[in-house]
Amino acid sequence: MKVIQKDSISKSLKKYNEDISYIGDSWAWVIDGATGLSGRNLLKDKTDASWFVYQWNEYLISNIKNYNFDLSTIIKLGIESIYDKYRFLVKKEEDLLISPIDFPSATIALIRWNSNHIEYFLLGDCEILIQNGQTNLVHISDEALKPFDDKVIDLMTNEKIINGLTHDEARDKATSMLVEHRLMKNKPKGYWSLEFDDIAVDMAKKGKICLDQEAKCLLMSDGFSILFQKYLKVDKYKIINFVEKNGLVGCYNLLRDIESNDSECIRYPRLKKSDDSSAVFIRFF
Repeated sequence: MKVIQKDSISKSLKKYNEDISYIGDSWAWVIDGATGLSGRNLLKDKTDASWFVYQWNEYLISNIKNYNFDLSTIIKLGIESIYDKYRFLVKKEEDLLISPIDFPSATIALIRWNSNHIEYFLLGDCEILIQNGQTNLVHISDEALKPFDDKVIDLMTNEKIINGLTHDEARDKATSMLVEHRLMKNKPKGYWSLEFDDIAVDMAKKGKICLDQEAKCLLMSDGFSILFQKYLKVDKYKIINFVEKNGLVGCYNLLRDIESNDSECIRYPRLKKSDDSSAVFIRFF
């Protein structure tokens, strides 16, 4: 199998993008970072999340080519390596007590291909779509975070309707619930995320898929997949065709147009007015 088409995008309306997308010789990924909820910037970087995803991007570039290790092992070794760097940078604050809600974290969609198969690894609410041949579609996702987000969105929507709050005011009202949910990260009744606990790796979606003569693969952060899941409600079997027709940039521009016309998140209730948005598209033959 050879790559005959590839494209990637990673954009943000914020000052600092906390996503990264990357395509290498035989691997690709999307990483969606999240800064701790306390608002503390412990690493003195742009944001803790931007530092975290940059470290993961650099680590994967250096280590993904080691085919002696499967993707889970590579991720586990990365957790150890990046945690060591994190602890070195924050230890200077001798009296600093770091709460679990302070840790940066991320979701990740990662693939690596060799000969006629794709190896995949997904942790968190990124998504992977693999169209294998003309009709077979593999959809890899994790819905564990969605019930938590939906509960917050319901609270925010009620605050807007009942109390006339703006989106930002409603988000402030939801802070305690957001903290409560963040404390469920990497716990059995919560959701799984890339952080500093390698138990999450064992709970990731992972596997290998043998490819037919032609295959297409789409990796998305939730800030990109929201276009299809919430705004346009595109059937999953039609998403890859939609991307091929409009291109990643076209999809991104459409997404931002929809969000700018719904700046208070009334028509499409959501946590953020806009989120960092990243995707990778690859076509094999």
